[in-house]
Amino acid sequence: MNFYEFVAEYLTELSAAFFAVFIPAAVFLVIRRDRRKLSIRSPKLGILNLQGKLAASWITEDRAAIESFFSSVEESAESVMKCDVLFVYCDFNLDGKIVGKAQSLSDVIRKSRAHIVVLASEPSGRGSQVAMAVCRNVRANVVMTMERKGAAFPSFYKRLFSAMAGGIGMSTAWTSMAPQISGSEHEGLPSGFMTCGAGDLWFR
Repeated sequence: MNFYEFVAEYLTELSAAFFAVFIPAAVFLVIRRDRRKLSIRSPKLGILNLQGKLAASWITEDRAAIESFFSSVEESAESVMKCDVLFVYCDFNLDGKIVGKAQSLSDVIRKSRAHIVVLASEPSGRGSQVAMAVCRNVRANVVMTMERKGAAFPSFYKRLFSAMAGGIGMSTAWTSMAPQISGSEHEGLPSGFMTCGAGDLWFR
C-alpha cells in the first residue's frame, strides 16, 4: 500500500464530524479536528523506544535536533512517562496493537497524557492504519510518519518546534512548511500526516 492509499483508507475511518484536509499531490498532510489555539508551558519531552536497537540511531538524531526546545527530556524502553510531547518508536500488529506489547497506541497516549504524539518510526504494514483509527477520539495531535527520509525528519521537527516556541501554532506552522495546496511537492520533507485532536498548540 502506498502513502496515498494509506491516507485514503484512514480517512474513511474518521467520523464525518472531523474536518479533513486531503490533497492527493501532497505528502505531508494535516487533518484538523480541533481548531483551538492552546499553549504548553515549559514542555516536557518523552522518548519511548519500543524497537530497541532498530530505533537507536533515529533517537540519537532526533533528540539532538529537538531537545533544546524542552524543559526536560526522559527516555524509556519500557514504561510510558508523563510528558507534553511524546516521540514513540514502534511498529504495529495487524490488530493495531504495538508489536511485543499488549497495549494499543491510544493506551500509550492516555497514559502519557501527552498533547502531541509523534510516531517516529516507519510503519511496516496495515497495523498502523488500525492503530490510528482507534485514536480518532484521543485529545492529542497525533503524527503518523510514513517515510522519515533521512535527515529530513529531525530537520523538520527542529523547524516545527522552533516555530511553536516562537508562539506559532502547530498546525499553522506545519501548513506553512508543507502548504496544503494541490501540486505542492514538499521536497526535503518526511512524508506522513497529522490529526489535530488537541488544537493549534504552541510552546511558552
